[in-house]
Amino acid sequence: MNKVNIFLLLIMTSLLLSGCVQKNNFDYETLSSNVNEIKIIHVVQEWDILEYEEISNIDSTEINDFLIELSNLDFKKSLFGDRGELDDETCIMLVYSNGDFDIISRLLVVSFNSENEQIAWDVYLFDDYEGFDDLIEDYS
Repeated sequence: MNKVNIFLLLIMTSLLLSGCVQKNNFDYETLSSNVNEIKIIHVVQEWDILEYEEISNIDSTEINDFLIELSNLDFKKSLFGDRGELDDETCIMLVYSNGDFDIISRLLVVSFNSENEQIAWDVYLFDDYEGFDDLIEDYS
């Protein structure tokens, strides 16, 4: 009887954890009021010192359109998992009015302060990787 209870508890726990993930979007209103600059970059290395090559800088007249498209992409925020890395990856860089910036890849959002020090990271799983890649390609 004790093994059956433990088994049922494990099944219920796994159902509970798998059902907790909800779809999210970037909030257009928050981004549009705080983002000053958007770049498409290729991250060469994240560790030690962030190194990247700028592929394109989104024209100021296109920033709102870009943010609308970005906010239309659905993602799930992972509750657990390896933090991963940004090495050798094409990403989106959102630069905020205070100089802080986020780097958004297909799997991660890494936040940096204005002195290039990493301050936070989140694992994001986009529902449509092709949509993310298309967004980068359209503005590159």
